Amino acid sequence: MMARKSAVEKVPVALKVKRDGGFVVTSKSHVRIALERITALDKEILVRTAPLKVEREELQSAVDKYVVDHYEAGQGYEDSNYRATKVVGHTRSWNPVTLQKLLPTRLYKLVIIVKVDSAKLDELVREGKIERKKIEKAFEETPNTPYVKMTKKDQSAARSADESESLAEALA
Repeated sequence: MMARKSAVEKVPVALKVKRDGGFVVTSKSHVRIALERITALDKEILVRTAPLKVEREELQSAVDKYVVDHYEAGQGYEDSNYRATKVVGHTRSWNPVTLQKLLPTRLYKLVIIVKVDSAKLDELVREGKIERKKIEKAFEETPNTPYVKMTKKDQSAARSADESESLAEALA
């Protein structure tokens, strides 16, 4: 004996399509059908694009690794279309233990909160109460993790530069 199809298993009526390719939604059932189709399309897009996204991330990671490993800060790969610059920032701070050894206690207490108060320390140096050379050992600079800044060059600018060079050669 064959079981009847439930309402969920029924194939929904397709939406009407306009001549221009748009869809006609004129009822709640049409909205439900359209939303179900949108959900199915979103899943299909994800399935089709996931491998491309993975490949893109792997390529970007390989390019970043190459630039970080082969160039100095501020330098990088460059061609007529792209510039990949290695960027290395720094985190700067005062070492409170070293600074405590270098300053008299009364001045050290003026510059300490929980960490060194850089603004107060700079003020005391400006006022001449502390010599910068005396405390420079306590200043620490830690490099941040390098990263790559990608810039796609404007082709119109490159083209106009080429045109101006050829014009200058023609006039010479």
